Amino acid sequence: QKQCGGERLDLRFINLNPNPEVRYGSRMDAQEAFDSLSNSEGDDTGPISGRFLTRAEEMQYWVRFYRERRIRSETASEDRKSGRIVKVIGLDEFCNWKAVYNSLLKLEAGVVYLNYNVGEEQCKVRMKDTASAQRLVQKLSTDDAEVAGARVSSASILEGEEEAEYWALVDANTKRA
Repeated sequence: QKQCGGERLDLRFINLNPNPEVRYGSRMDAQEAFDSLSNSEGDDTGPISGRFLTRAEEMQYWVRFYRERRIRSETASEDRKSGRIVKVIGLDEFCNWKAVYNSLLKLEAGVVYLNYNVGEEQCKVRMKDTASAQRLVQKLSTDDAEVAGARVSSASILEGEEEAEYWALVDANTKRA
């Protein structure tokens, strides 16, 4: 930690103008980023300026962080309405995540989250609402439907036990993180 004008500064948080705070995993990472920012000339919009947050600013950051986290967890039950998860089968084993995501987003704008691992021939897509999930299934059910250059063999909305397994996996991954 450094002292600046009598206030302790936390080296893991940098306030970048005009952007909000950036949080780093360690003091060393933040110091390295700060040093490289200090030496850079910025981009087309001009130079980037930054400073370490004061202890009080860091506390405000954490208050906001935990408040937003609580709100997200309170609204999580709303996100789990049935009929919003689409299972897509027939992906190429060499598709990358970003290509699959962008391809699905072009088909239907309601894509919220994509569960896909490179090398698998299927993915699960969490949609904004049931209407957008149904529209995506309709679009993927045509004979010429493709996702990231691969012809889709089937698309369906998860129901019942299959949907419960999906949410159990999401919960397990969330607790691990």
